[in-house]
Amino acid sequence: MKPSLKLSQKYPQYYKGEISTPLQHLLSGIKKECEKIKKAFD
Repeated sequence: MKPSLKLSQKYPQYYKGEISTPLQHLLSGIKKECEKIKKAFD
């Protein structure tokens, strides 16, 4: 299961670019953390 795919299902608005900047920044940080986790398991 890919974390980024899970995120896109949980926050579809974020992937459409329809979220306000502060929340977008927060989700961007979450996405980066997921990428780190994903790389750790590769």
